[in-house]
Amino acid sequence: MLIANTVLRLTCLSICLAALAWPQPPRPNFTGTWKLNVAASTHPPTSEVDRIDHRDPVIIITPTGRGDASRSIEDRTDGEELRDKVVTSGRIRAAHWEGNQLVLETKTPNYGGMNGLCREVMSLSEDGKVMRREIHDGGGNQPWQILVFDKVSGDSEAAKEK
Repeated sequence: MLIANTVLRLTCLSICLAALAWPQPPRPNFTGTWKLNVAASTHPPTSEVDRIDHRDPVIIITPTGRGDASRSIEDRTDGEELRDKVVTSGRIRAAHWEGNQLVLETKTPNYGGMNGLCREVMSLSEDGKVMRREIHDGGGNQPWQILVFDKVSGDSEAAKEK
């Protein structure tokens, strides 16, 4: 009985260690200039171009073309919470990886008398030419907005090098 328990424990330990040592797929790098594909998106703005500088754990997104002044949004992909430097509402942003998807969460305290939550899930196509951003409001399972961006030519090699 003692030998059987010892063998079982060693087997479980070996499986756990093997899982930890298993190579993880590389995380995508979103660096580049991305142009909104309005036809492929749901509820999109009329136009948008995003410039992204992604050097894990820092990602800086600068959206332009929405008709408002562009401003850079900096996040850390390691889950560290950052306070929004521009908006005075006390918004807190945090980003983390879920597999090969980057999840950006924004919490807005006292938004209409309650705490607001926006969850944005970013993913990249296998060839690195299409970026998809799903925006979930209030933590719901179904996105209320899906934005599809095409990489502006000339940027694909820069993203592979980083």
